[in-house]
Amino acid sequence: MIAPVEVFEAETHQVERTWLPTCRTPERLWNVYTDIEAAKRRMVESAFEAARADLRALGITFGLPVTQFNRHVAAILGQMPLVQEMDAASRLPEGVTASTGAALIEAASLGSILPYPSTDMWEVLQAWLLYFFPERYRREPATEIFRQGRIIG
Repeated sequence: MIAPVEVFEAETHQVERTWLPTCRTPERLWNVYTDIEAAKRRMVESAFEAARADLRALGITFGLPVTQFNRHVAAILGQMPLVQEMDAASRLPEGVTASTGAALIEAASLGSILPYPSTDMWEVLQAWLLYFFPERYRREPATEIFRQGRIIG
């Protein structure tokens, strides 16, 4: 079980039950939060819009320092039933495979239309969990397969 992150009452915010992050680069949320114009110039438009949508969904009060911002996001993620299910599944010997993660996301979406395929949504959520809970989770690389390449000449 994810240990609750201590936050002030004013920082708590309930996201919609079926909300899932859409920004594939959670490390860029801070840039969008602190300097929207600079972030807009430095990011691909779709990534920028996804970050803005995620920040709106999270309802983060403007003006937090980076540590408080990260704690706030972690607190919201930790309260999500889907994340709690992922956390429990990650403790099993097999961990959470891509297919398991996608299936849990499909079940949690309650029939709502996902912005990306469930396997992509799993990759995004996984990136967020790795970023906002760096001491808690790790991603194990897939088995590498050694193959002969193409011979030129």
